[in-house]
Parts: sequence; structure tokens; C-alpha cells
Amino acid sequence: MPTSAPQPPARRRGGRRGGDADTRGDILRAAREHFAQGYEATSVRAVARAADVDPSLIVQFFGGKDGLFKAVLDEAVQPDEGVGRVLADDGGTDLGQRLAAYFFGMWEDPARRHPFQAMLVSAASNEAAATVLREFVRGEVIARIGAMIEGDDAELRAELAGSQLIGAALVRYVYRIPPLCDAPLSDVVGRVGRAVQSHLAG
Repeated sequence: MPTSAPQPPARRRGGRRGGDADTRGDILRAAREHFAQGYEATSVRAVARAADVDPSLIVQFFGGKDGLFKAVLDEAVQPDEGVGRVLADDGGTDLGQRLAAYFFGMWEDPARRHPFQAMLVSAASNEAAATVLREFVRGEVIARIGAMIEGDDAELRAELAGSQLIGAALVRYVYRIPPLCDAPLSDVVGRVGRAVQSHLAG
């Protein structure tokens, strides 16, 4: 008795891909491009369309828009590989310089700059983005720095150091106010690094 020809596997509804090995990376790449246009202008559905996946897959992977935004920040800042590595190499008196060199090096990379830039701009007017920013900076940056220094005011000094870095980045890369936006990178790293070190040393 003749057998029927094998049928191709059914596609997902709408022809979208499932969660294969590259899907998470494709979602993050699409999200990075959308968040570069601003937090409020980005939606889970728009990112899903760009990544050719079902929106439910983004919820499954990241929990929603806030989780997706944090994942993009994690990818941009790389707290374990970047901040963690800088702090692990405990050089004491040059920690501020190394933090500044890493931080401004991140901003000099356009692929990493855009999501972080969008976060800082969006946090000024959007409470959801501000919440993600606070949790990310406190958990992934301030807490790590605070654990490396001593004193009753270690957390405050760590926050001051982080504020020094973020404030300088806002002026240089977001608002582009001269002369800071035109100053040589090495000069900015040196000056901000010394200020950061003064906070860390108390």
C-alpha cells in the first residue's frame, strides 16, 4: 500500500520562528536598535516583528519590556566581564582611573553607547525607565564598587563616584556641551578618573 510523502513541519502561527539557539541574540539586536530611538518609542511587538519572533517569546525570555531593556543594558555595560574585571584587579590608588577608562571606553563604542544613551535620556521623563536605571546602577555598579572600599560612608562614596562618571558622560555624549564634548578622551579619562579616585579614597 503506497505511503504518503512526508509533510514539512508546521510553521508557527504567522510564520515566526521559535526559540532556536540564535533567537535570543536576534531579539537583543533588534531591541538595541529600537531602544536607541527611546524607551517610550519601543514596544515588545515592534521588537518581535524586527526579530521575526512571536511577542510571547520575548515575555518568555525576558519577562517583558523592562526585562528586555535590562538585558540590553547588561549586554552594553557587561558588568561581570567589564566592571567586575576592573574591580577584581585591585590596584588601590588607580581604581578610579581604571573605572573611568572602562566607562568612557564603553561610551566610545557606538554599539554599546546607544542603549545606554537611550536609558539616560528616557529615565529623565519615564518612571519605568528610571526604575530600571536605578536598579541596574545600584545593583551592578554601585554595590560592586561599594564592596571594594571601606568606611561607614562607603555606599555614599560609591554613589558619588558613579554619579561623577554618569554626569560626565551625559555632558560629553548626550548633551554634547563643549569643551567637555570636544576634549581628548585621554584628558577626560585622566581628570574624571582622579575625581572618582578622590571619592573612593574618601
